[in-house]
Amino acid sequence: MTLCKYETERVQDFKEARKYYKLAADQKHDLAQYNYALMCEAGQGEPKNLKEAREYYKLSADQGFKVAQYNYGVMCENGYGGPLTPIEARKY
Repeated sequence: MTLCKYETERVQDFKEARKYYKLAADQKHDLAQYNYALMCEAGQGEPKNLKEAREYYKLSADQGFKVAQYNYGVMCENGYGGPLTPIEARKY
């Protein structure tokens, strides 16, 4: 019974999660790059940083991570976190 109690209790420490995603992302792990970008975009754990989100989406996208390619393209198309670059957006 006690085991079930602990399994259902989750503590969300976004600042800690963001720190570890960044460490893995900097080691070129595509899923970590994507998750770190999501956290930067949403402002989880630290204030929003669209420039950094865009940068990490691109790193993940360049490794072939499909959802990151889409998100990076959307950011380029709309000028989020950097200049409006529709030509770059079409590449992804």
